[in-house]
Amino acid sequence: MQAFRWDHCFLTGRPTVDQQHHYLVTSTISWVRHSASRGVVALKPSMTNAEALLKAADQGLYLSKERGRNCVSSILG
Repeated sequence: MQAFRWDHCFLTGRPTVDQQHHYLVTSTISWVRHSASRGVVALKPSMTNAEALLKAADQGLYLSKERGRNCVSSILG
């Protein structure tokens, strides 16, 4: 795998993800149950490939799931 940068994608893509999450959480569809947990990670120089970035994001996701529904957890280290 090759390392990649999310600088531009993260800044332009985040509002779209947040808007979709807001729509799902506030939707009036009563027969659909939904929740969203997210893992957020900051790209660090020590993350030399995509696998390291995804592993950290997964750690954040599992931390969110442990904390409950509709949670966002960040991994900083």
